[in-house]
Amino acid sequence: MPIWINRGTRRRHIDPECRALALSREMGAESEEAGSLLRNRIYELSDDEPADVKVAVEAFTVPCRWCVPGARELGKLVPFYFIAEDYEEELEDEE
Repeated sequence: MPIWINRGTRRRHIDPECRALALSREMGAESEEAGSLLRNRIYELSDDEPADVKVAVEAFTVPCRWCVPGARELGKLVPFYFIAEDYEEELEDEE
């Protein structure tokens, strides 16, 4: 299964239909139009990447609370808020 990484926030996604990933793609498109350095904001890590690459990606990224199973529960164990992303709170309000 491919993994999508938001290079701006270092958040990883496993569902191509994730709402947070879609919003990141929209924000990335706006950044590209504005000439931002974060072109190609979303990076897709294919299935055929070596296992050590996948381990490194998991070690240096944060799982999306919307599409990575168990991420919400693990996030509750962290004693501080790791990445400030207001759009995720906005998505929670929509439920």
